[in-house]
Amino acid sequence: MNHSNLFMLKKDLADLRTTKISYGLASDHVRFIQTYDNLTVYGTETSVHINKDGYIELIHNNYKPQLISILLIKKYQKMIRLAQR
Repeated sequence: MNHSNLFMLKKDLADLRTTKISYGLASDHVRFIQTYDNLTVYGTETSVHINKDGYIELIHNNYKPQLISILLIKKYQKMIRLAQR
């Protein structure tokens, strides 16, 4: 079952890269980081805590779903400033 829409993630999760998997006594933890053009987007860690029965107990999500929009806005703002010179 895919619940990517609940967390505003891309459905194919192609822009997430696994950074660490930890195995604990009570639960396991998988950490991901968002990427853009294969570059790491700092501050976008997503952490999933899975109990020993295989159920997700907790998710910390710092994914930036509007990242492309933000980057485009900044690019166009820079282009406008350059054009106004």
